This record gives sequence, structure tokens and C-alpha cells, in this order.
Amino acid sequence: LPPPPPLFFLLLLEPPLPHQSPQRHSMLKTYPEYAQHKNVGVVHTPSSNVIFAQGDKVAITGALENVVVWDVRKGTLLCSLGESTKYGGSGVTRVEYCKQTDTIAAGYNDGSIKLWSLEDKKLVSRFDGHKSSITCLKFEESGATLYSGSSDTDIIIWDVFGDRGLVKLRGHKNAVTDIVLSASANALISSSKDRLLKMWDLDTQSCTQTIVGHPSEVWSLALDQEERLLVAGSSDNVLRCYRLLNESESENELKERAATNDLSTQHFDAMSRVFPFGVLERRVKSARAVQLSFSLDGRLLGVQSSGKEIEIFAVLGEDEIKKRRKRRAQRERQKERKKTGEEVVDIPFVNTCADELLHKQVIRTDAKVSSFALSQKPQGKEVLVALVNNAIEVHRRKKLTSQRIHAISLPGHPSDIRSLAISSRDEMLLSMSQGQIKIWNVATCNPIRTMKSGYGLCGSFAPGDRHVLIGTKSGAVELFDLNSAECIQRDSDTHSEAVYSLELTKDNSGFMTASADKKICFWEFAFVETEGGGRRLTFECTKTIEMTEGVFCACFSPDGNI
Repeated sequence: LPPPPPLFFLLLLEPPLPHQSPQRHSMLKTYPEYAQHKNVGVVHTPSSNVIFAQGDKVAITGALENVVVWDVRKGTLLCSLGESTKYGGSGVTRVEYCKQTDTIAAGYNDGSIKLWSLEDKKLVSRFDGHKSSITCLKFEESGATLYSGSSDTDIIIWDVFGDRGLVKLRGHKNAVTDIVLSASANALISSSKDRLLKMWDLDTQSCTQTIVGHPSEVWSLALDQEERLLVAGSSDNVLRCYRLLNESESENELKERAATNDLSTQHFDAMSRVFPFGVLERRVKSARAVQLSFSLDGRLLGVQSSGKEIEIFAVLGEDEIKKRRKRRAQRERQKERKKTGEEVVDIPFVNTCADELLHKQVIRTDAKVSSFALSQKPQGKEVLVALVNNAIEVHRRKKLTSQRIHAISLPGHPSDIRSLAISSRDEMLLSMSQGQIKIWNVATCNPIRTMKSGYGLCGSFAPGDRHVLIGTKSGAVELFDLNSAECIQRDSDTHSEAVYSLELTKDNSGFMTASADKKICFWEFAFVETEGGGRRLTFECTKTIEMTEGVFCACFSPDGNI
């Protein structure tokens, strides 16, 4: 499973509520209690998936304990769905959208499932039946039934309209990783970390077939639109493909197809519906297949690796498949003729998934991919990609390459937040991370400025709240003008190692910095004349105190004398 999300969000707390202590306990005192008010700066949580909805206009994903809906073209937040809790809730691990009912199903870390109305922005239902985090969700086509898989090894079928659970399917010995539905066979196929695939008959609510052969955990499944080709992704660099037998096909018909080399099978029985159909080599060799997905029209198969790549395979038509098989047969005859020196009329060979799936391209991103979704439009070329650096991107596929056309990254930091500072009038908030600082409006919780900087470890607003100061990991002290959103002064000579503390003097005439280079430095503010006749704020080091060890924190006394 993906690693826990980095701390690239801001948590705003409500004012403290006084708690009165009993009069008889004289040693106890009143203490403030803080309750969570809002969190900002989260585009998405890497532990949750991302999906397209409403004609590829919006992206739905999880952001901590909330479900968020983004306008992918404008990069704006349309709504955030979540229940207000005193100390925050359980994080979202899975989201699924039903177009027919305009409903979002969200699975959480605590095993609960909540249904949200996207139109009304309200909670519709809540299901509690799993004991640990939800790993997969699937709606039945009409939206009347919801299927859920969890880390507790169980699969539960829910009646959405009846607001109740119907049945619990048990059989896996490790976490369920993915599920797909076959309407033609009225069956459900599940994958698990126990290396097994299981096919469940939804009429009898029992497991009818167990597919073995995976050397490690099975992470994802994908079933094409015709419900004939099933693809499974594991921790190695190959995709294992299977053929599904529909209800209309008899066992004898399947044997006849196998005899004409249309299937690769080893045995048949009356209960078997899934048969091996070969393996497909991936171009990305060093990463496991985390997620598989067919496009809406069934022409494309997307494969997400655990790195920065998404592989796209084309699903060929019948004519192209016949041509590929014919060429392969010719190559086999030529090889046999070279070996024996005789003309070979026909060589029997087994048809596999390699004849039907053709590697088309690789979409590469700047950061690791946490989830992706193919376009929901017929012949759509957009690919929605969620990255681990707190960003969502939309890529448009071209013939051999891809182009990023939209990105949602400004509302949040791409890496861990290291320090915060509040302006003197409590109107603005400064946040610092690696290579970037942001200024937030406290009232609206929207970012006002985003500026490139060093690796900020500490900072403060300068007097007047028109400038900010930060101390960086490299030892530099930087001054930013909020009006121009630029760094107007940078001192990298005074400190040679990381600056861990920065605090203004009590009279606001300067500030103090403490560093790992065993120095405490005192700085004075001043104004200098600019070429245009204006004045610009600047600072200068006036005093340095040498310490015996590196200093991680320093502050002034309330009266400013110490």
C-alpha cells in the first residue's frame, strides 16, 4: 500500500475552550482545549485514488478525512465533503463515483464507507462492517449495489437503496487489493496479497474458482468492456492475462476454441470460468504494477508503476490480431526452416494476450505517481494523474509522447511543511517547505503568494507585515517583499550551517538567528534608497555570539533585556 502522506497540510485550530477544574483540587488549573477548525493546503492524499467524473471536467479524490472535488481546467476547489469532528476523522483511502445516481462512495481508514450526494453536497448513507481500511470499491451499473474490499480480507456486498449490508464473502487470507465485476457471468473477481485470484458467484454467494500462479502479491485487476479479457498486475514486470468464459459459452465450445489455438488452457471443468491467456512483458522493468485500468471504450489499458511512469497499451481489433498472428506464424516457419533445412507448411502455436495488446507509449511525470484515471469519454486522450508531491495533473496523449495540459498544485506545498508564522494582525500565515514559501489569507484559507526560496526551517513576518524573513537549511537568511513576491536580499555568508531559529526583537528594530554553526547573530533593519527614488527594507548583522555547541532554539525574554 502507498506510504502515509507527508505533512504538507496546515491545520487550523479553533480558539481554546476553558475547562474549569473542581474547586477542591487546588493544584489543578484551567487549561485551554483546542479543536480542529479546518485544514488547508491539501490537494490530495497519496493513500487515496483519483477518478474522473462529469465528462472529465472534475477530479474526485481524498484529502485527509475529506472527499474533495476539483475543477481540473480552472484548478479550483468545487467542494469538500466531510463531517466536522472535534479532533479530525479517519482518512479517505478509496473513492468511487456512480454516474447514474450522482453519488460518491468513500472508504476510510477505520473501515467505514460513506455515500455522498455530489449534487446536494450531503451525506446520504454510512456503512460499517469492515474492521480495517477500505482498499477497493465498485458500484453495480445501476448504482443499487456497492461492493467493498478491505485489509481485513473480507468482501461485503451492500444494498445502497436499502441502506444495509447483504452478504460478506470470506476466503482470502490477506488483504483484498482489488475487485472487478462481470455482469455477463453475474460474478465478482477479487485479488489479494495472498497471491490468489478468486471468482465469486453472486447468485450462490460462494467462491467457484481460485486462480493460482502469481509469485507475489496481486495488486490490481482490470476487465475489458466485453468482459472477455482479465489482466492482473503483480510485483514483477509482467502482466498475467486470463480469458473469461461467458454464461452463453458451453464447456464444449471452449474446448473447441482451445483446439484451434484460441486459448492457452491446461484443464477444463464445469465450474471453471477463468483460464490463462499468457503473459505480457512490461517496458518498465523495476517497478510493480500498482493500478490497472481499461478506458471506457475498451481500446486502451493503462498500467501504473510504483515509480514515475504510466504505460499505455492498445487493445487491437480482430483484423489487426489476425495480421499479427499471421506474421508470427511466418516467423515461426522461417525459424524452423533454418533449423531443419526443410519447408514447413504449418506449425501449431498457442495464441496469447501478446497478440491482442500492443505497447503504445509511456507517460512520465516529474514525481512518483500515486494514482491515475483514463478519460471517461469515447476515444478520450486525457489521463488524470495524482502525484505524491501533493499535485494533480492532466496529461494529453499524443502519438508517441504526452503533454501536461492542466495542473492543480498551487493550493498546497509539494513537500513537508517545516515551519509556520502568523502576521502581527492575525490576517496572514507564512508556511515554509523545501524550495517554496506560501502566504495564506487566514480568513479565506486561500494562498495569496507563492515564492521560490531556500529550504526554509524558520521564519517571521517583518514589522509592518509587508515583508517576510526566513532562515534556510543552507545557512542563508532571506528577505521577501510580499508586493513584488521576490527575494530582495539574501545573506549566505554569516551562517555556514542550518538556521534553526529566527525571532524579532521586542522593539521590532531587528531580529536574532540561531544556527547549527554554533553562532547566535543579531541583525538590524534599515532602509536604503533605490534607483527610482523609493526606499527598500534591508538588514545587516551587527553582533555575533560564539557558542560551544550548535543552537537549535533561541528567544528573547518578555521585557527584551535577555
